[in-house]
This record gives sequence, C-alpha cells and structure tokens, in this order.
Amino acid sequence: MTCKLVTPDQLFFEGEVQAVTLPAYLGEIGILENHAPLVTLLSKGKLLLTLKDNSPKVYTVEGGIAEVRNNLVSILADHVEA
Repeated sequence: MTCKLVTPDQLFFEGEVQAVTLPAYLGEIGILENHAPLVTLLSKGKLLLTLKDNSPKVYTVEGGIAEVRNNLVSILADHVEA
C-alpha cells in the first residue's frame, strides 16, 4: 500500500509501506493493506510507518486528517516533525 504524508508546506514521505499507525482523535488506528475506506481526524501524537523492509519510520504529527482509500493512505497534517 502507498502512504503520503504532507503538510501545507512540505511533502514528508511518499512510498510503499506495510502498515500505518495513526494518532486518531479517539485513539490509535492501525492500517494494513486492503483496509476499509476511512476518514479520521488526527490528534497530536506519533505516526508510525512500517516500511516494506520492516523498518520503522516515526513522525510526530499535530492535527490534520487521514484518508484511507484503495490502498492509499493520505495524511494531511497541520504540523510534522521527523
């Protein structure tokens, strides 16, 4: 599945991942391949991307939204720290 992490100013990540763990408004959400369509608000917290080689990539996000559709996870964050 593909993941894209962007802010209004910058593209932070775009690539293939095995899994995404989002800091959603009501708690963490884990996303795997073929996940049902979803739109959620993000809260401040850790965003974990598990890459195809099983290595983790961790970002801190503050606010925004995430959309999951057709094996694409689009994360539109207000602020991101690598």
